[in-house]
Amino acid sequence: MTKLSTLRKINNVQIMKSKVEHIEAITIYYVYTGRNAWHSTWVTQYTEGCMHSTLQSAKAYAETKRIQGTVLNISDLPALHIYSSAGSIVVTQINTKVPLKDYSRSAVRESHQCFDLIENYLNDYLVAGATIHGVVLSFDFDSRFWRSPPPVHNSTIIVTPSEKTFEFSISQNTNKRRRSISYGGSYTLGWKEQDTDISSNAVQKLLEFQPRNDS
Repeated sequence: MTKLSTLRKINNVQIMKSKVEHIEAITIYYVYTGRNAWHSTWVTQYTEGCMHSTLQSAKAYAETKRIQGTVLNISDLPALHIYSSAGSIVVTQINTKVPLKDYSRSAVRESHQCFDLIENYLNDYLVAGATIHGVVLSFDFDSRFWRSPPPVHNSTIIVTPSEKTFEFSISQNTNKRRRSISYGGSYTLGWKEQDTDISSNAVQKLLEFQPRNDS
């Protein structure tokens, strides 16, 4: 089971210093508790360990979170997998029907509203040769790459796998959500599956070719 953990800059110095080699659109699996209804809407909470690279891993994790009376959900989420020689990061967004739709590859402002730009800054970080540090900063809620800033919490999520090489699924046009069904504590959870309205379009469009837009 490959663990996708919150990217913490201080614990991932080598990754942060490394440079982008390849970017692809993938699907990851988000485990969260929720209401016993398909169409209810509520703000879900990100917790450490809730993101998984395979459905099998997500289901195994859900088994460890079983509490009587609690409904567990597993949702497909489109995500960017950004690979470097030192490791990789995965970027997605929760509590939205179109993850990363307000993120722009090309900077939408010339300067940051509060801070000086980093040395050798770029106006497009989703390119080979960009530093992972620059990529991560570009997804900060107040960066100059958001057309409309996302919420500070429970929105943009950046995780990193525990292993350099890990199993994952290529991004899909149709995403699904699974709701747990309990048959008693002696049995593993069952799952009822349904298509969701979460769209992969924005993530996939970020990978369409654009000329490099350096400063």
